Amino acid sequence: TGSGTEVVEHGVTGLAVEHTTEAWVAALGGLIDGRSRLREMGERARERIEKFYSVNSQREKYASLFQD
Repeated sequence: TGSGTEVVEHGVTGLAVEHTTEAWVAALGGLIDGRSRLREMGERARERIEKFYSVNSQREKYASLFQD
C-alpha cells in the first residue's frame, strides 16, 4: 500500500524513528556526520521504490491479477 513501514527498511532505505523529539535528534545527529551513509540509504530507497512502486511494477502486479 506504500505506507512508511513498507517503504522504509530501518538503516537500509531510511530511518524509522519514534515520534519523540529525542528520537529525532538522535537519528538526525547520526546522519549529520554520516553523509556517505545518507547517500547510500537514498540510493537503496530509490531502488526499492522503482522495484516495488514504479508504474511498471504496479502494471505488472495488476496484469498478474487478470491472468489465470
